[in-house]
Amino acid sequence: MIDQTKAKRPVDRRAFVRSVGGVAGGAWLSLHFAACQDAAEQAREAAASGSDFSILTAEEGRQLEAVCATLIPSGETPGAREAGAAHFIDTVLGSFEAGSLPTVREGLEALAERVRDEHGVTFADLDTEQQVAVLTQVEEDDPGFFGTVRYLTICGTFCHPDLGGNRDRAGWTLLGMDVQNAYQPPFGYYDRGHHGDEVGP
Repeated sequence: MIDQTKAKRPVDRRAFVRSVGGVAGGAWLSLHFAACQDAAEQAREAAASGSDFSILTAEEGRQLEAVCATLIPSGETPGAREAGAAHFIDTVLGSFEAGSLPTVREGLEALAERVRDEHGVTFADLDTEQQVAVLTQVEEDDPGFFGTVRYLTICGTFCHPDLGGNRDRAGWTLLGMDVQNAYQPPFGYYDRGHHGDEVGP
């Protein structure tokens, strides 16, 4: 549970990411790793081309992208938006995560109604501090929706690019990962400079 007092203080978006991340994303990935491959190609193409969402409506997709970007924000490093997490979620909601579609769709509708009643705009139109404050309340009021979107955002941001998310390795950049080639014995990372090898994706 996110500390409810955080919404009343100046927003630290990275702290918010840490508070919603945890180990749950890793557990989700271990359970669904193989299934992710089924949706990978479609998600890659959709995110790369910037095409319309295939399962969600354009407005639902816009709001979902804003939620993803609040959970894993951009700044000095890329976040969920750059990683194409929303398109990844849209794709898997039409395949192996189809059972989560009602939860996501109803949650987005409730979110839209909440924000409209309180602010007169959409979630995507709120400023950063307002978005974090709203999601803090959503986590408490609708944990099913919040948890589902959180898991899928983590997966779509940090999974291997071959699985359809993490566009341009944006998630790995956020984590500071140094993507390296594999080495065959007897050579390894320790002597790569001696052999003139370069690190690359």
